[in-house]
Parts: sequence; structure tokens; C-alpha cells
Amino acid sequence: MIVKQVEELKGMVNEFSNFARMPASQPTPNHLNEIIQEVIELTRPRWRDLSQREGICIQMESQLEPELPSLLSDPSELREALTNLVFNAVDAMPHGGKITLSTRLVKSAVPSEGATPVDQIQVEVRDN
Repeated sequence: MIVKQVEELKGMVNEFSNFARMPASQPTPNHLNEIIQEVIELTRPRWRDLSQREGICIQMESQLEPELPSLLSDPSELREALTNLVFNAVDAMPHGGKITLSTRLVKSAVPSEGATPVDQIQVEVRDN
């Protein structure tokens, strides 16, 4: 029985290894604020419901700049990264607190000669 389970685990490890070698999906234009709203909803059971059951209050706040340009990205990877940051913030506040997700458009500084100015989207996940 143990040998059979080891063989099954070996097969699973091989499948995971093959999956990890798959090329990342092609980046597509995405609206970062929409992805952040999805992350807030997807993580709500962890930062609100589970915390309340333990007698802890964690507040979630978003400060999203309207009219951000589209971001060329893989939405699932971006969603996963932001979700992990929210979960890390929850874990870092065993007595409760506030998590803030914010976005802003950062104008580039005056470029050096020949360089093209590029505006950047900044995302911040902050906890206290």
C-alpha cells in the first residue's frame, strides 16, 4: 500500500513539474482596479469572516485612482500575487488592524536625452 501511494505521489510530482515548465500565458490589457476589487472579494472570507470568528477585526480599505490606463499583464498571476500580499498582511496582524490597497498613476520624471517618458502605475498593499 505504501509503495502504491509513493508511486501515485511520484506521478503527481511529475505532473506539477510539467505544469511548472509550461510557458506563462500571453500578457493582455487588464484594468488593475478591477483585479484589486476581485482580490478584495476573493480574500474577504480570510480577512473578515475568519478574523471575526477569532474575535479580531480587520478592516479593508481601497484607494483606487480612477481612469488608470490598461496594464499589460497576466491577470491570474497578478491576482495571485495580490492575494498572497493580502494573506500575508492578515497573518501579520494577529490582533486586527487595517489593510489598504491603493493604486496611482506616477508621472515619470524628466527623461534624459533621447529617452521617452513613461508613466507608471503604482500599486500598494499596506497594513498596520
